[in-house]
Amino acid sequence: MAEAVNPQAQTWQRWKAALDFALKDKKYTEWLQKCEKINKRYRDEREAPSEISRRRMNILWSNVQTLLPAVYAKAPKPIVERRFLDRDEAARLASTVLERTLSMQLEVSGFHDSTKRSALDWLLGGMGQVWVRYEPQFEPQIEAVENQQIAGQEKAEQDFQENGDGSPYDKLAYEKVCIDYVFYRDFLWGSARYWYEVPWVARRSWLTRSEIAEKFYGGGDEGMAKAQQITLDYTPDDTGDKTKLSDEITSFFKKAEIWEIWNKADQTVYFIAPGTPNIILKEEKNPVLQLQDFWPCPRPLYATQTNDTLVPVPDYIEYQDQAAELDDLTGRISALTTALRANGVYDSSIPQLARLLQDGQDNKLVPVDQWAAFAEKGGIPGAISLIPIKEIAEVLLGLYQARAQVKSDLFEVTGMSDIVRGQSDGGAKTATEQRIKGQFASMRLEDRRSEVARFCRDTIAIMAEIISEMFSDESLMQMSGVSQIFEEDVRRAVEEVPPPQEPELPPDMPPEQQQMVMQQAQQQAAQEFQQAQQQAAEQAQQKAMGNFQRAIEILRSDKLRGFRVDIETDSTIAADLEADKQGAVELVRSTFEGLMGAGQIVMQAPELLEPMGQLLMFAYRRFRVGRTVEASLEDALDQMGKRLQQQQGQPPPPSPEEIKAKAEMEKQQAESQRDEQKHQFDMQAKAADMEMDRERNAMELEKMRAELEIDRERLEMEREKLAIQRDGMLLKAQIDAQSASMRAEASEREHMLNRESAEHGHDLNMQTMEAKAQAAQQQARAKPKEKA
Repeated sequence: MAEAVNPQAQTWQRWKAALDFALKDKKYTEWLQKCEKINKRYRDEREAPSEISRRRMNILWSNVQTLLPAVYAKAPKPIVERRFLDRDEAARLASTVLERTLSMQLEVSGFHDSTKRSALDWLLGGMGQVWVRYEPQFEPQIEAVENQQIAGQEKAEQDFQENGDGSPYDKLAYEKVCIDYVFYRDFLWGSARYWYEVPWVARRSWLTRSEIAEKFYGGGDEGMAKAQQITLDYTPDDTGDKTKLSDEITSFFKKAEIWEIWNKADQTVYFIAPGTPNIILKEEKNPVLQLQDFWPCPRPLYATQTNDTLVPVPDYIEYQDQAAELDDLTGRISALTTALRANGVYDSSIPQLARLLQDGQDNKLVPVDQWAAFAEKGGIPGAISLIPIKEIAEVLLGLYQARAQVKSDLFEVTGMSDIVRGQSDGGAKTATEQRIKGQFASMRLEDRRSEVARFCRDTIAIMAEIISEMFSDESLMQMSGVSQIFEEDVRRAVEEVPPPQEPELPPDMPPEQQQMVMQQAQQQAAQEFQQAQQQAAEQAQQKAMGNFQRAIEILRSDKLRGFRVDIETDSTIAADLEADKQGAVELVRSTFEGLMGAGQIVMQAPELLEPMGQLLMFAYRRFRVGRTVEASLEDALDQMGKRLQQQQGQPPPPSPEEIKAKAEMEKQQAESQRDEQKHQFDMQAKAADMEMDRERNAMELEKMRAELEIDRERLEMEREKLAIQRDGMLLKAQIDAQSASMRAEASEREHMLNRESAEHGHDLNMQTMEAKAQAAQQQARAKPKEKA
């Protein structure tokens, strides 16, 4: 019994064989080996120990560093134009939306870095490539509702879009196009002689198990269990000695080799892991992108090619012999420069001579013993013999001349003249000769620049296709900023609404009633003017949104987009600011001259206004710097035509049907106006009566308020009088209290003085008595002495 056929295993075996056949192709493997050597030479990685001391001239690095900014110095600016530059409002808006969105995406997609790396691969190995991806970012709707509730907004539950199992869809939060750089070893193609014969292209990537589970199996425990079947067969070379590392440590570095294969024949994308047999990670029939040329990548940057194979020849191979000769001559020059020294021998019996050259001092005299014998031997010339260096110097000069000639030959092979490098060999050449030489050098570079510009244009065209078909209307409006254009249209429509006019009142109406009626009429006119402005704004908004929807239809349709929109890019080399300035000046000058000339012609022949306007716009649209004011200029020409028709006379007479319809309309308008005027006068009369009653009531109320105010003032005066009397009584009481206190203090002070006086008198009496007693005692003592 025959075994059951496993379709997945057959598909895996088929593509594993196709990858092995392409990877083992003789020309392809030889090209990879050359690229490896060229990269090492560019990085100046010297393997042999004998080469460490050898001098080299890395002309490869010099050429690449000169060519890279000459062919790609900055990211290009996308230019999206109407294909025939006619007056197509929808196509012009579609071009504006797509161009602005592309400009924004170029900044966030990694375009510049990926393209620059690809250009470096192209200059070194002969091929450079990028890969374009669409990357939407989603936000769970539950979190979105919570964020809105925090912000004070509400969202109904029925607004949720649900999956089949009842769970809500994730909300689209952001969209972008990613430009991935593809290393030349990770890009592969089916056997073909030229690009349009290629049956399939493939890109290799290295993923961990968690990345495999998330990308191919939806993540989670179930996805991780399926990812365990995939063999991790890749470990980076820079993890050191793997024999000394444990399996647990090396597992952090291991990844699986995954090939993403786009097969054009069956319009299917396959993801396989060559190290895991009989398993297709993912098979996507008619992928979501649905690109016009199917490939998610442009035609690569190719160096020298022949018509029998797509494998390129690196530029370095074409001049590797001259580069090797330069290295050889540079090594010889280095060796001879080392040998170009003052070496020799001297008489050992006079050791002082060695100090003349070894000490390295100027203006020094060395003493010599036995000078007479030294002089007899011929002095210094007879005692020192140096190695002849004249011959070495001549050989060295010859090597310099030979190297200069080899460099000249190499520049002729590569086209890297001194003009391209910004050098000059002196003032011998005239300015004309220098310019001619630079022009021929630029002609050889022009092909390279054109190839890089083509590569950028193809990449941007793929980006434009993804943006047109995958991005939502909200994302296109937000990224392009066309809402500002719509706001300007709405503002212009609102400003064009005529202001309200003053109403006409009957002359016999009383002045008070006229004022009231005038105020009411002004209020009503202001309301009608506001309603008219709102209506004009709504109409302008509806018109703008209608144009936007038609523009989106053009972008969504492959045929319409191809027929009505053209995508180009500006230069990828350094910007010429002087050229941009000159273009702007030329635009302004030609526009003013065209308007003045057209105005003079139209004044004499008004029928030439339309062709003259079309001719002016035809020339104006050729200037890219004037695209932002193109619509304004068209509107100005239209208004000029209308004004000219009004000045010339009335429009053609209407038909009888139009006259009848107009009369009926005027009759209905007159009746409605009469009814409306009658209703307005009735309302005005009622309003006047109400206003008089309101004024009468206001006067009575004002009188009552005045009387109340007088009573309040009288009461306030009584209160002030009572307050003054109370303050006087309080002041008198305070004065009496202070007087009594002062009298008491004076009496007490007088009593104290009297007591102090009495005490002082008593003390004086006592002192007098004591003095008298002492004098008596002295007299008594003195009498016996006299007697004796």
